[in-house]
Amino acid sequence: MRTVIAIFLALISTASNAEFYPVPNYIVYGSPAIRSDGDAIDRLMQQFKTAWASQDASAVADTHSSDAEWTNAFGRVFRGSESLEEFLAQDLFPDYPIEVSRSEMANFMPISRRYTSSDSVVIQAYTTSGRGSALSGTERMIFFNFVLAKSGDDWKIVHQTISDIRERRN
Repeated sequence: MRTVIAIFLALISTASNAEFYPVPNYIVYGSPAIRSDGDAIDRLMQQFKTAWASQDASAVADTHSSDAEWTNAFGRVFRGSESLEEFLAQDLFPDYPIEVSRSEMANFMPISRRYTSSDSVVIQAYTTSGRGSALSGTERMIFFNFVLAKSGDDWKIVHQTISDIRERRN
């Protein structure tokens, strides 16, 4: 019994002392081909954050292209905005209270924006989340990688990857 209690106390101690590498200051690489593209990208990312925070699967899917590829932190891949919408509406959002999604977007912090051409940009960001579980029992730190592409006058997310950020090793 003492061994079980000692292991439990060690786990609690580890969880309360979780430490992560510092998040770098936000940086923008390059610039949009036209100024209005930067504003359009900002609007799209705000639409994504608003839709996610309200657990609106349809609106999240609308920020993605019809052939988008979305990969969650566990390596599950969804192809197409319809497949993504179905997963969010039927599996992910119903399993968690809306406060979890709101908190994720309230804590959303961009890390970088890289203009790779006149019609594509990569955005990296992170957040904390109570969704799922962290190995140490603390809130999960989550990394987002978004690839956006312009088609005509519209910007859409064409690829999104979500991954867990591991705790710092001593």
